[in-house]
Order: sequence, then C-alpha cells, then structure tokens
Amino acid sequence: MPRIKFNGLPEEEYKEHVKKYTNQNYLKRTWKKNYNIKINDDQIETIVEHKKIIEKILPILDFIKTIEFYDE
Repeated sequence: MPRIKFNGLPEEEYKEHVKKYTNQNYLKRTWKKNYNIKINDDQIETIVEHKKIIEKILPILDFIKTIEFYDE
C-alpha cells in the first residue's frame, strides 16, 4: 500500500486524513472480498449511507435487473 505524504498538514489533520484513507480502503477491500463489488472513491458515501439496503438487495439483484417497466 502506498504511503500517504505528510504535505505539511498539522499532526491532527494528518491523523484524520490517514484514518479516512484507511477506512475507505478497508471498505473497498471488504466489499470486493464479500460481494465481488468494486467501489470507486465517489461511491463510498452512498455505499455507507445505504449499506443495509444494498446488502438486502444483492441476493435478488439478477431478478431486479430482468424486470421490465411500462413506458407511458
């Protein structure tokens, strides 16, 4: 894993930055390993917000994709 550069941030901000970066990478690895889903950086907030719903819908995802909607 590449090291995060200090970039002159105060120590507290640097620790928060490292914590956020570590949590994001853990989330990406976990979802890839458990659900075979690749998460981009811009999708992380949405995944965290709707985590329970996504976990519930994954078993029936193939069925949901085949549903056809009426065009009015």
